[in-house]
Amino acid sequence: MKNRGKHFSSNLLISLLCVFLLMAGFSRYIETDSGNILIHDIDVESFDCYLYGARLFRPIQASSMNRRPSILIVPGDSGNRYSGDHIAMEFARRGFVVLTIENKPHDVSGPVDGEPENPVDSAYTFLTTRFFTDPDRTGLVSLYAGAETVKIAIHYEDFTSRAFVSPKATDLSESSVPASILTAKYETSPEYRKAAESVKTLKVFPASHYGMIANSSVIAALLEQFHEDLAIPNDSPFWFSADSQRALLLLIMRIALLFLLIVICVDMGVLITKLHRKRVIWQVLCVAAGILVPFGFFVLTDEFMNNFLISVRMGSPFHYLSPIRNISKYFSILPFLLFLGISACMALPVKRGRTYITDFCALTALLLSLFGFLPILFGSTSGWEMLSITHLRFIIPLIAVYAGLNSLLVRISAENRLTRAVSVILTGGIFYIIYCNLLDVVLI
Repeated sequence: MKNRGKHFSSNLLISLLCVFLLMAGFSRYIETDSGNILIHDIDVESFDCYLYGARLFRPIQASSMNRRPSILIVPGDSGNRYSGDHIAMEFARRGFVVLTIENKPHDVSGPVDGEPENPVDSAYTFLTTRFFTDPDRTGLVSLYAGAETVKIAIHYEDFTSRAFVSPKATDLSESSVPASILTAKYETSPEYRKAAESVKTLKVFPASHYGMIANSSVIAALLEQFHEDLAIPNDSPFWFSADSQRALLLLIMRIALLFLLIVICVDMGVLITKLHRKRVIWQVLCVAAGILVPFGFFVLTDEFMNNFLISVRMGSPFHYLSPIRNISKYFSILPFLLFLGISACMALPVKRGRTYITDFCALTALLLSLFGFLPILFGSTSGWEMLSITHLRFIIPLIAVYAGLNSLLVRISAENRLTRAVSVILTGGIFYIIYCNLLDVVLI
């Protein structure tokens, strides 16, 4: 019992930091295809001086002597320039120039009266006027709610090939302009299923609505469609295979980087707290440093990775961790204290044993998640619909992840009350940052 909780050490911290750096480097290696893809965060200016945030993926071989087909990815209101960049990476590996663009302008240097130019039109003009792109071969990919923006674009019909990934039910109607529509087999909305029955160009994939963006079969279908529609005769030296993908590995590494950073911060906080002496003032200082230093390390690391040249992303495929300005935009003291309170209550031990309340929370949320998702593999009705809690189908799995990680961190940091308290506060605070980032995402 004396060694209980003494899992964190300086050697472990150094090892975790080394693993984190190696994983970040390998993640960037995958994203750039070992340096064969040039990736730039840019602003696309509309004719009325609105600036749209965009991310450009350019194969290093693309030049005025080797003009490449281009593809525009529109994530809609639900995402930003980084949403779906794993799909852009797969296209760029195969010789396509890819641009992902945000749906709303982030800066205005001209008049603000009236509606700004459609971002699809601004992006089309940008792509077709580059010296390294072929203006006669342009593709369009709409993700989720991006279909609303795409369909009203002036240049919509000018794209050579078009694809809609899980658009809203209202955007499922047939269009006079050919476009493939990719939908999820396990779509839970009755309105969506009814609207999809009349669509002839529908392609159904074994995935959930939100899982479409990360499904390898969906990505392969997009790759094959644009490879066929935008093909350049005697294309060389690009090698093509729709099934040989690295997108899923990239997404797994990005989520793993986030969890690893949380463990590193808690390890750092526990080690600083363990430096305390018997004097009360020294204990207070160590506890304060054990909270503030790792918390600042988490925020600054995220800011550094977002803005430095390597730009290694962390988080979900929909929305990666945002810079400090987005966190401050949604910060509120009451939700912050609520997160800390929930984290503290979940970390309470049961009858002074090795079992904590967070263990029961994680187990309950996990069982509910399994009951909600497993039935859709065997039929059209999900467990969420059976329980009439469809609106909670993503909140409950998030609780399971949060409680599970909290359970692990509390258990390995519970050397004494001070170290456990630091672990609880750090975990609650970091997850509040993640919560602030999720607030920046609307339902898709």
